[in-house]
Amino acid sequence: MAWRYAEPHLKKLKKTKQEVSKIFKSNGLKSTIEANKKTINFLDVTFDLTSNSHKPFMKPNNKLLYVNRQSNHPPALLKNIPENINKRLTSISSSKNDFDAAIPPYQKALDESGYSYKLTYKPQPAQKHNKNRQRRVMWYNPPWNSNVQTNLGRRFLNIVDRCFPKNHPLHKIFNHHSLKLSYSACRI
Repeated sequence: MAWRYAEPHLKKLKKTKQEVSKIFKSNGLKSTIEANKKTINFLDVTFDLTSNSHKPFMKPNNKLLYVNRQSNHPPALLKNIPENINKRLTSISSSKNDFDAAIPPYQKALDESGYSYKLTYKPQPAQKHNKNRQRRVMWYNPPWNSNVQTNLGRRFLNIVDRCFPKNHPLHKIFNHHSLKLSYSACRI
C-alpha cells in the first residue's frame, strides 16, 4: 500500500526534473539530476541526510597545493593560509572525528609547502552580527614584493597628510580613516 502514496510524488519529481533539464538545454547547458539521494557531495562538503552530518570532501585524484611559505607574497597572506584552512575544515566538519579523518592530506600539503602549523579541531561559536554603519573607505593596492625596502604604507599616509591637512576642504574625504593600504599578490 505504501507505493500508492509515493507514486504521485515520483511523477511530480520526474516532471520537475524534465522542466529543469529543458531550461538548462534552452540555454545551451547540460545538467545531471539525481533524486532520492541520502549522501551528496557538494563542492568540498559531503552531506549525509541519514545521520544529519557533514564532513570535508575531496575528489579522489585531487592534489592539494598551497602557496609556499618562502614565496614572494605579503606576510599577512602567508600567515593566514594555515589558519584559514583550519577554520574551513572545522566549519565543514560536524564532529571532531570527521575532522580528524579528513585532515591527513591537508596537513601533508601544508608541511610540503613549508608551514609548521598543526591542524586542530576548533569549533567556532556562532557569531552575532551587529549592524554597524559602513564607512566609505578607498583602498590603495600596490603589488607586494619582498625585495622592496621602502615602507610604502608610511610614505603613502605621509603624502595624504601633506596634501590634505586638517584645514583642507577635502580632509574629511581623504584622511587616515578613509584611505587604506593593502598589498596585492600578483604573478611574477
